[in-house]
Amino acid sequence: MQYCIACHQKRGELGLLIAPLIWKWRNWLPKDIMANILSPNLSIAAGFDLWELETKSGEKVQGLLSSESSSAVTLLVGPGTSRIYNRQDIKTLKALNASAMTEGFAEKISQQEMADLISFLRE
Repeated sequence: MQYCIACHQKRGELGLLIAPLIWKWRNWLPKDIMANILSPNLSIAAGFDLWELETKSGEKVQGLLSSESSSAVTLLVGPGTSRIYNRQDIKTLKALNASAMTEGFAEKISQQEMADLISFLRE
């Protein structure tokens, strides 16, 4: 669970809210929960897709598109960390059609921990 609460929130009690609310998964089948954990690009919730911004000076940064206006773009680049870029400084801004959640979670936890996680999410 320590990996999850860095970005996800459950019932407004645990974690940060920079990723989809995981309490909504409680009615999902365990196999569907596990599939989405192991393959985060399988289903990307609206507003939680990864964007890449490149500045005219060559800096590249990835994050969630938090807000945009005619003069600026705000990217959420980490838990509690936003960066604002002036449009005049942006070379490119593109959706990556990928989840901000990284793959490889299966290597971080045991099978029992995965079963416990799925049970916790379904509470």
